[in-house]
Amino acid sequence: MHVRPLVMTKDEPMAWALMPAFLYRVYDFTCRHDPAMDAAAVCRDFEADFGSGAGRFFGLSLVDDEAQKVRGTLFAGIEIYRARYPYGMVYQWERDRGIEEPTELTHTCLQMLEGWARLHQLPRIRGLAETPSRVRLFRMVGFSEGPVIINKELSNGR
Repeated sequence: MHVRPLVMTKDEPMAWALMPAFLYRVYDFTCRHDPAMDAAAVCRDFEADFGSGAGRFFGLSLVDDEAQKVRGTLFAGIEIYRARYPYGMVYQWERDRGIEEPTELTHTCLQMLEGWARLHQLPRIRGLAETPSRVRLFRMVGFSEGPVIINKELSNGR
């Protein structure tokens, strides 16, 4: 099976056709890896950004043209630390099991992500790596360990 990267922009006709599958994968990933997050809101935010062409979010699909299916996704956005220091944040990066992703394809996807970050004059890209396998994925493409985020859940009366 051959897959190719497709940046999800409103100027790309295939992106419109694949948007439901892309959003389903973003929703599913969010539910599996961050169940406290409102997955529907994440999808609505991407969809609104996509429709406006603002580019605050970056979406990339790994497309199987033969089957006309999305076989993987990369989803990132612009985060701002202390209202002054913007950076790119990879929220999701996943491909279907069984897809042999050549190193060349991985680097092509990363170059597309870096192009988006440079377009927005972002000085760095960070990645959310919830598991050791995700840490390995990011390290494989040149990311280094940075700040660690830890959580304390609050009941807020619920």
